[in-house]
Amino acid sequence: MFRNSLSASQSKAPAPAPETFSFPMLKGGEILQCMSELSVPLTEADLMEPEKNKANIRRAMVYLIELCTGVTRDSLSTPAFAGLNALSFPELHEDSIPELAFVRACAKMMAICGIPDFGLRDVTNPNSKRLRRQLSGVINFAKFREERLQMYGELNLNREELGEKMNQIQEDNAQLNEQLEQLKKQEIEGKIGALNKQQAAIRHESGELKKRANDLKDRNATISLAIQEGAAEEKKLNGQVVSSPDRVRREMSNATERLEAERKESLQIERDAQKVKAAAANASRSAKDVAKAVQAAEEAEAEAAKLQSTNEEIKSANATIEDHREKENEAANAVAGHERTISK
Repeated sequence: MFRNSLSASQSKAPAPAPETFSFPMLKGGEILQCMSELSVPLTEADLMEPEKNKANIRRAMVYLIELCTGVTRDSLSTPAFAGLNALSFPELHEDSIPELAFVRACAKMMAICGIPDFGLRDVTNPNSKRLRRQLSGVINFAKFREERLQMYGELNLNREELGEKMNQIQEDNAQLNEQLEQLKKQEIEGKIGALNKQQAAIRHESGELKKRANDLKDRNATISLAIQEGAAEEKKLNGQVVSSPDRVRREMSNATERLEAERKESLQIERDAQKVKAAAANASRSAKDVAKAVQAAEEAEAEAAKLQSTNEEIKSANATIEDHREKENEAANAVAGHERTISK
């Protein structure tokens, strides 16, 4: 790393054209110190009398070319020249071609560093003043390059850290999404299971209610038959009855009216059973639709409300059935009383 006291940068003024590119002109001691820090072999004699030390200057330039442009010393010594085989005597150019490659590499490096007037004469006949200017430009570019490489390294390190964090976040997000989907699946399966249980309970209660309604219908039919037989018996024994035939008729009429009322209530219970059966069918369809919609919770609450309503209807039907049983007993007792009266 260069010392801050020798750090150089471009001018703060607007960037000039390449021909007027400016950089600080360094003193001889500063140039030698920077060359030492860059591990470039260069002495004070080389800098002060470059025309006497051309080989050393060339060696220093090769180091700088490799540092600033990435062109290696091996590629400069043995450059690839596609048209070499086309020459009549290519062996005569074995020395000139590497020299030409060296001059081109130096010119390219100097142009990058803001020195566009570098030419062959700077290699064949180097001048101390021009060499100091050229080395100042190269040192300025080398420092600028080092700063940018350091900045690039820091940015690249931050980018890698951010990339690792982003990958970790993406993995965590994928795991969370998987857990969320699993929880949703478990919740839906639980709701479907609960609805299936409710549906089975509704079907069972519906079957029991229907069975009770059928039993009640059979009992009503039995009572109706008994009344009809009683009426026939009354007609048969009408001539034999002595006491209060009008009262017996009124009682028979009342029993008939009660039977008709029982029939109506029985029909109503049957209709209620049909409604319960329809509710059970609706519950079945709702259970199948739960897996297709996220609104399973609301439908489950609705089904629970229907189940509660059904339970209340079943309780009411049970109470009605019990009431009908009592009325049947009363009607049977009344028929038995009439029969006893008629038999007298």
